[in-house]
Amino acid sequence: SSRFIPRFTRRIKKNK
Repeated sequence: SSRFIPRFTRRIKKNK
C-alpha cells in the first residue's frame, strides 16, 4: 500500500 511508508512496511513484514 502506497499509504504506508517503506520503513513502516519493512517493520510490519518483519513483525509478521
